[in-house]
Amino acid sequence: MPNSDINCSQNGLDGIRILGKESDYYNNLIKGNGDDGICVWKHDNNTITSNIVEGNTGYGLFIEQYQSYIGMVVDNRIYGNNFVNNSAGNQALDEEINNEWNSTTIGNYWNDHISPDSNQDGIVDIPYIVNLTRNISDERPSTTPFPINVGLSLI
Repeated sequence: MPNSDINCSQNGLDGIRILGKESDYYNNLIKGNGDDGICVWKHDNNTITSNIVEGNTGYGLFIEQYQSYIGMVVDNRIYGNNFVNNSAGNQALDEEINNEWNSTTIGNYWNDHISPDSNQDGIVDIPYIVNLTRNISDERPSTTPFPINVGLSLI
């Protein structure tokens, strides 16, 4: 089920909290929320792409482990998003396993991780770390933001 063209800005908590599975989230503006921009909790097999996730108090995207169970939030695909100035220290955290933070050709744009790009292919030479302990990273971070057209529906 698609969830697109939504402006999720200035909410007191998360901008979008994903509690379902097998959905697509794209072309959304998720900005200035009181907690995480996007939080995925207890569900799997979602695609999160072509979103602007900016200036949230928590993580830009947080994949939250369900209690002490590993493997409950898996097979999510995250790529082609612009993560800008989210405040949790790192712009994303994945507490789970088996989520993909890049496609075969593109990753995400992280405004705090834009170099080096020694061969000038538009991909930062060093992966963006999403969880150091579990060795989870975006292997193809972009040096420049993606052109994203977002909708105007407010929620």
